Amino acid sequence: MSPQPFSAPWPGAPPPTTSTSSRTPAANPLHPAAVRRRFHELRKQAGLSHVTIHDLRHLAATLALEGNVSMTVISKTLRHSTLSTTANIYSHLTWDVAMAAVHAIEARLCLVEARTRSGTDALALSRALPNPPFSHAA
Repeated sequence: MSPQPFSAPWPGAPPPTTSTSSRTPAANPLHPAAVRRRFHELRKQAGLSHVTIHDLRHLAATLALEGNVSMTVISKTLRHSTLSTTANIYSHLTWDVAMAAVHAIEARLCLVEARTRSGTDALALSRALPNPPFSHAA
């Protein structure tokens, strides 16, 4: 049986390597409890409130979604078996992002309408405005 070809979780992602970051010096896998214990030691040293490694996973997914990373890429990054799993967990966030986009469009349309009423070239002026949040324009 031949190995499966590498499927990058996002465009340009490096292929997986044989990392030793999750191994002890003797090349044995670290026990999850040891990793968790060390994480909490470092968290306490940093003066952070209680947070779990799993909380960081949710934070990463939330920040990616709010940063306009596609749900498909987030799903692959989290290694969910189906896209619907990711969508079920994070769909409430897509509503917030969608509402922010609606409000940005509404604000732009109101500005154009106001400039049109005043006789100003609304289209030319609206191009000079900075991009609204969640914009894909650079």
